Amino acid sequence: MLVVQSILLNYCDDFLEYMKSIINRYLCNSGTSDMKEEKIIDIISQESCVCTLDKYGLKFWPPLYMQRYMAIQEIIEHPIWNGSIKKVVDFGCSELGLFKCIKLIPGLNNIINVDVDFDTLDINQFKVLPTNYDHISMHERKEPLTVEIYNGSIADQDDRMLGVDAVICIEL
Repeated sequence: MLVVQSILLNYCDDFLEYMKSIINRYLCNSGTSDMKEEKIIDIISQESCVCTLDKYGLKFWPPLYMQRYMAIQEIIEHPIWNGSIKKVVDFGCSELGLFKCIKLIPGLNNIINVDVDFDTLDINQFKVLPTNYDHISMHERKEPLTVEIYNGSIADQDDRMLGVDAVICIEL
């Protein structure tokens, strides 16, 4: 078990370095080599996240899936977009966990959820229904929120995805 944990820890460390290099490449200005890179988007929620290794294995706090949700929320809300992200599609939405985090984003007025597993979508479709809080806070929205759930795949062309401002694929 210790060998597996050690391998996982090494793999996790390599993976985190790889992800850091990708984030730095795409979320930093590509200026001249003598200039210090300036980050376009700084994901603040990641500063409060912790990863530890104990006798049971790697532990992430908050859980890794929530860290991904927080990062997506921050990226969509970032001022760089100037409120231009109005319609998003979440491919691989599974149990619609991300929906709860992004439904409150101001200016976002259309969320499309797509997954290949019909049964999972069918069981979890109630999660997009408005809650009492949604009805109370409705006056804060300038435009109503439209939510669509489709059984499908990212590999299949679908004209219903035309005009999407952002594509989210964190659970593929």
